[in-house]
Amino acid sequence: MERQKGKLKRFFIIPVFLGLAACAGNSENGRAIGLSHSVPVSSTAFLKSVDTIIKERDYSYVSLAVRKPEDKKLKSSPLPRTIEITTGSGFIIDKKGHVVTAGHVGVSRGWEVIATGPHGKIFRGHVVALQRIGDMALIKLDTSELLTPVIPVKDPCLIPGASVLSLGKPGLRQDVARVGSLSKLRFGKPVRYSKYGYDEAMVLKLQTRRGESGGPVFGQSGAFLGMIVSTLSSAAGAHLNLAHAIPTPELGKFICKHTRCQPAWRKLARKKLSTCPMPLVVSALAN
Repeated sequence: MERQKGKLKRFFIIPVFLGLAACAGNSENGRAIGLSHSVPVSSTAFLKSVDTIIKERDYSYVSLAVRKPEDKKLKSSPLPRTIEITTGSGFIIDKKGHVVTAGHVGVSRGWEVIATGPHGKIFRGHVVALQRIGDMALIKLDTSELLTPVIPVKDPCLIPGASVLSLGKPGLRQDVARVGSLSKLRFGKPVRYSKYGYDEAMVLKLQTRRGESGGPVFGQSGAFLGMIVSTLSSAAGAHLNLAHAIPTPELGKFICKHTRCQPAWRKLARKKLSTCPMPLVVSALAN
């Protein structure tokens, strides 16, 4: 349980391990994506650009099913067995088939992955790296196809009130694009749950639900801003329409540690949100 000033005095942070509003639309690449914008957004220009952002960035988004490999000894056993499975979302970071998702979705190195991309195309792969404190996992898809990666934002010092859009798949339901805004650039305290957690996170006004962990968050230009990692609920279990997202500097450190990262990621990995200037005017959308 955490405490926060203002109206949200008591809330729970829940990793969105495994919920769809508004109308559904079809992107031109063949994948139907629902649109939810029940959270107020100050920028009408952003709302007009949502369809374009979805069509351009959908190629870098995948939904995931991750499972523990079956023990060879158990395969031949006549006894019933349980195969552990997690579901979540993820985003492509390079043309070689590397995908990043939340650590609690990836669970452990060596776990098998089925990723679904545009046109319903299926990719298989496995978890190759995991960071529990930071809640990040790296997946390598077994494909020679050149994939389309996200384009990380150049400057991670975002202004509260900025409009954002996330892509994710809540459970077994339809993929969804959620429109909201940045509430706080920094949550300001570490978060821990089960074996996972993170020391830094952005606070977003988004109506995320279970299964959207690992999903990408984009800004008005279509630049990648961060990764959905958890959703916030009140002590009574009511959704607060607030989500946490791992910012690009933290993701950059993880990506560059485990891959031959691009210069943009290396530059972000050297930055800290704590050095970002405080905005002179706080948006009415920020808490």
